[in-house]
Amino acid sequence: MKKKFLLSILVFSIFVSCNNSDNQETKTKSEPVKTTEEIIRANVEDYLQDKLHDPKSYEFVNLIVLDTISYKENIETFRSMMNSDIQTAKILKNQSDIKKYNERIRKMAEIEKSLGDSLFHTAAYLYSFKFRANNKMGALTLHDYFVQLTCEPEYSVLNMTSDYNKLYLTPNTFPGYQELFNE
Repeated sequence: MKKKFLLSILVFSIFVSCNNSDNQETKTKSEPVKTTEEIIRANVEDYLQDKLHDPKSYEFVNLIVLDTISYKENIETFRSMMNSDIQTAKILKNQSDIKKYNERIRKMAEIEKSLGDSLFHTAAYLYSFKFRANNKMGALTLHDYFVQLTCEPEYSVLNMTSDYNKLYLTPNTFPGYQELFNE
């Protein structure tokens, strides 16, 4: 009797474990892991769909990474902007702004030190994105855009423009940014 009970428990546990592994295999087969490029392409295409005159005419051409922007580059750009603001405040003889901007520059230096190696982590990406779609006249035309995206895991579109001069200088913030500018 004891042997039959142990045997039935063994058979039941084998059945349950096989059934669970089948379910896990089904899940992984139905939900393949997307590559970074697939995630980025999907996000860019989703962002674009409501901006097209004829979304059904859309044809992907290519998506090429042009640049990565690190936290360090963002901090350096903000520091440069603060220095320009200080010069303007000096011309206007606005002592309170000069003090505020100098304090922000000092705090940015502290943030830079505190980030350590993560200072060189990617803050944003710049891509070249080409596609074909019908224009307002119904003609299929090639479109060439610059796309700025956040870093992983979201890869959200921050900016999409055909004009290089309309790219954001600092497309994404850096750790400590909110605290620095919300004071």
